[in-house]
Amino acid sequence: MRRLALLSLGIAVACSDAAGTPVPVRAIDLGDGTVATLSADGALVVTRDGVPLLRSAAGSPLLSRSLDAAAPDDWHDPATRDAFVFERIADGSIVFESPAPGVLHVATKDDGAKAALVSLALEADDGFWAGTGERFDHVDPRGTVAPMHMAIDGKSESGTNERHVPIPFLVSSNGWGLFVESREAGAFDCAKSRHDALFATFEGKSLDVTLFFARDPLEVVAAYTRKTGLPRKLPRWALGPMYWRNEWTSDAAVLADAKELRTRHIPTTTLWIDNPWETSYNTFRLDPARFLDAPAMMNGLAALGYRTVAWSTPYLENPLSPPADEAQQLYGDARAKGVLVMDADHKPLSAPGFDSKAGFGMLDFSTEAGLAFWAGLVGRAVGSGFSGFKLDYGEDLIPELFNARFLTFFGDGSTGRTARLYPLGYHTAYQRALDATTDGIVIVRASSWGDTARSAVVIWPGDLDSDLSRTGDLDASGNRLVGGLPACLVAAQSLAVSGFPTFGSDTGGFRMDKPTKDTLLRWAEHTALSMVMQLGGGGDTHAPWTYDEETSALYKDLATLHNRLVPYLAGLLSAAEARGAPTVRPVPLAYPNDLDARYYADDEYLLGPDLLVAPVLVGATTTRKVHVPPGRWIGWWDGAIVDGPVNLDVPAPYGKPPLFARAGAVVPLLPDGIDTLANATDPSVVTADARATTVEARAWIRGSAQASYLDGSTLVVDDESAGLRVRFAPGATATSAVLVADVRSRTGMTSALTHVVASGAELPRLGSEGEVRHATTSAYFLDDATLVLRLAGSVDARVE
Repeated sequence: MRRLALLSLGIAVACSDAAGTPVPVRAIDLGDGTVATLSADGALVVTRDGVPLLRSAAGSPLLSRSLDAAAPDDWHDPATRDAFVFERIADGSIVFESPAPGVLHVATKDDGAKAALVSLALEADDGFWAGTGERFDHVDPRGTVAPMHMAIDGKSESGTNERHVPIPFLVSSNGWGLFVESREAGAFDCAKSRHDALFATFEGKSLDVTLFFARDPLEVVAAYTRKTGLPRKLPRWALGPMYWRNEWTSDAAVLADAKELRTRHIPTTTLWIDNPWETSYNTFRLDPARFLDAPAMMNGLAALGYRTVAWSTPYLENPLSPPADEAQQLYGDARAKGVLVMDADHKPLSAPGFDSKAGFGMLDFSTEAGLAFWAGLVGRAVGSGFSGFKLDYGEDLIPELFNARFLTFFGDGSTGRTARLYPLGYHTAYQRALDATTDGIVIVRASSWGDTARSAVVIWPGDLDSDLSRTGDLDASGNRLVGGLPACLVAAQSLAVSGFPTFGSDTGGFRMDKPTKDTLLRWAEHTALSMVMQLGGGGDTHAPWTYDEETSALYKDLATLHNRLVPYLAGLLSAAEARGAPTVRPVPLAYPNDLDARYYADDEYLLGPDLLVAPVLVGATTTRKVHVPPGRWIGWWDGAIVDGPVNLDVPAPYGKPPLFARAGAVVPLLPDGIDTLANATDPSVVTADARATTVEARAWIRGSAQASYLDGSTLVVDDESAGLRVRFAPGATATSAVLVADVRSRTGMTSALTHVVASGAELPRLGSEGEVRHATTSAYFLDDATLVLRLAGSVDARVE
């Protein structure tokens, strides 16, 4: 730990504080040409290569607080900073240090003053901003106030501000990031009240801030993620397509859908059994009245190659009379054990966001007793064969209600002021039960920073509109809509740069009975090219075969594309888990000097470093305008070569959304025709294991790149002046590889490629891609544009 005051620069300035005590300038060399200086007047300046990069807001001290001598612990809304008077925090109460290169830690000390709010003020730079957790309106929050807590909002369609996953982190394309380490209510005023200022204001007596600096904005994201905890490894089966219905009436209905997916060979690995499925909330026992033979159903799903997930909540029903069922008895057990959240009267809280008429109590996960009690119950469902849970709610412990403090109390002594901790304990209880027997996942709606380090988390956004509306559009009653498909593109990006690598929206949305065919297919085009593809929603089924055969066929093709991309998606996850690299990337962060990209940021994104995705977000159209960032990009569908940056109109028929690969990319793929990533005993089901002897890749040759696979096999392509060198190293299961490569953009090209040699002998040259795919030994097909190469065994081949 470095606490450098004047040491790195040797600067001493004769200044005085209010008491007349000399206060020197404090300066820290952060490395890589970056220097941070905190002056005697409380102003921060950070320079990079001698040029100002970041500074405190003009006319405002870096750190200030608002005092309330009469009631400092009453509710003070951080989103209305202008309603309070702030005073500068004295220099002697500020920690100013660098715990690591590129990291600046600034914090205030609790000196006993009756502080209600503490605030950080930075100048609003000219960069593109992203972060603040789950957002639905715009990737860049500039011009908005981003609350760090759930709040009631009577003007919204949902009745809330939709802050299920608020994260106090912001990154700028200029290469800096801000993280406020607080679980209390707060708000990022992103140049809303003042166009030239960014304010981070939080309840509490002190503020703990970390600033990250790197020339690459994506490395800023990675540094933040490493600080809050790298994601734990997500089981790779969770990357396969998922399917669910809002309500299954019987085990026969569940199995009918499961078999229909297999008959149509629509790739699907996971089935969610949504509410209702239990004997009552939350017994974690399958309801025999609904599922007449639940063990047979679960065994049947497993035989067909499905991992099964169940919907759940953190509630138990308070019996208003003698307990009528097991769930009401469990409420009494939980109350006796002291593992329910308490209200202001220190009585069990009635869950505010679920069913207040029935009086559901909320489990308290703050203590080992609460975790153990709930994990034991969850274990019942795990024992029945469930591999994961879709966890609803958990964000409904709000800090205020109608501008007054909403009091809640937990067994560990904490209160609702830090209720953002609640989702972490909630998810941990389920993860603990899963870890005892299986490699499970939790699909969650609410979360907070650090959650992915504790549980195998996938974010699901809650109840989006089943259309192409944008967040903030007005419904017939004048309420602001939550948003449909466009909201998903924003959320996927804002979450990925906030430390959440896996996000999957309901394909087709949730709120309406049934999306239109156009909405369903355009939504599927997005989810197919995202980390998690899951199909389901409210009201009537979203099953594609209930529309028409064209819809079913197109959805199958998109689910197949997602399934084939699993090795690429797994590689993105591995990078997130190992070093914090974001899986989904806003183009302006990946290409910070490409200013035009900012105008398209809400509507397109990078899936990892190599794929540019631009889903259609407007109905009744078969084209869309795409911004292609700097460098050479090649159309996935038509092979068109595009040199960016450029804006262009791109064809977008159903099933083929605008998709470009970066020249130089090698994208690892699964073979075609795989039904599931899970094991199956039904001989009609094609599993990934059944096709595991061959791996595939598509490449757009330009420089050197490597594809890696789940079994440890690798495919390396080197673009050399004499030709290409392609090396395949088999893994645990793969014994051969098929490479389909576009060779038109080679950097080392001096003459046309004519043949392939390995071990001193030319490989057989075949007449088509299909012949190469069906070959049993190493062979190739080659023309002026394309190389198709099969390598059987460990092979080092040269294409000359």
